[in-house]
Amino acid sequence: MLFTRAEMEILRLCAWCMELPTRKTENLRAETVDELVWCGLLRVSRNKLSYRLTPYGYETLQKAGFEYSMDNAYRTDEHIVVRRHQGAEMALFFNRFGADVFVDTPRAERRKDFYVSAYSIRSASKGALLNNTQMIGFYYSGETMFVPYYVTKDDLGIYANVEQRNFNMQQVICGRKPFVVYTGANSLIEIAENVMTERCRNKKQTYNTYAEAFEKFECPIAIIPMNENGIRTMEVLKLKDYRTQIAKAVLGEDYLPPKSEHTDAISKSTGENYIVGIDCNIPRMKKAMELDTRAPNIIAFDYQVNTINKYCWGDVHEIDIAEVERVFRLRRKTEMKNDKAFQTKDGNYVQVPTEHMKTR
Repeated sequence: MLFTRAEMEILRLCAWCMELPTRKTENLRAETVDELVWCGLLRVSRNKLSYRLTPYGYETLQKAGFEYSMDNAYRTDEHIVVRRHQGAEMALFFNRFGADVFVDTPRAERRKDFYVSAYSIRSASKGALLNNTQMIGFYYSGETMFVPYYVTKDDLGIYANVEQRNFNMQQVICGRKPFVVYTGANSLIEIAENVMTERCRNKKQTYNTYAEAFEKFECPIAIIPMNENGIRTMEVLKLKDYRTQIAKAVLGEDYLPPKSEHTDAISKSTGENYIVGIDCNIPRMKKAMELDTRAPNIIAFDYQVNTINKYCWGDVHEIDIAEVERVFRLRRKTEMKNDKAFQTKDGNYVQVPTEHMKTR
């Protein structure tokens, strides 16, 4: 049996992240994991929450040309396990997105998209960078650095000015423009609720809720899920001036430029305002509604409609994400398979000896 590239990537990710969550996710193919467990390369942890590499898994990576130190420590601190899982889920998401997730330091290179974990940056700088921040990692694409935050219902908030000062450091941003993304393991409407729900706090607590941070961050912000819809939406968000481009594509000759920073277009024929809401920037949409006596028109993907309707009273117009991909010639990365046989740098194949395989 020969290893596929997809299987080798999962082994590397498990070694890179120390462990992968057993929770079901679109970004970790169950059949691939089952195969690796059957082959004796992965095992389920004692608490049943994680997949971890076996000694033979590390040996196999070494044969494939990848050197990783075995993680002998068994983590019992719940906070550490949760952060590890969140970091692993983020790496799995961007790996599926096509980024190189095995990069340990930021770089100015623009040729290939890559993802760097905040842990790697902290370790490389010996704690000089990103200390006491909530960032999990950074996705670098062209001229943009996306800053994803994993938001759960238990998160109280962040110190937005501290976070912003840190991710704008030249050693981190490497000459790019930042773009904050709120995400999580749940559906879009649940993530938006985690972001927008008011938090109880006393007068001594000076952190910002994630909703308040919309006003603090001086960069674009989006809310997306970590699934296929999120991946396809991220590909659109990477377009330069995506709001203007989509508004022009939807309105055509009826397009006029906006008069407010909170809207994206004006209908030449009706004078109505239009907002491109595919980033699910709910506070921006709400601000536009406060400034307009008429309900503005909101352009969104179909999976976003219920979430936007929960917080906004404008008229939501669905656009087909597949049509946007066609118009802007975006390649759907979730359809790209990686099932070819894995080869080392020397061109050799790696096989799994049958003695390591378990009885099904």
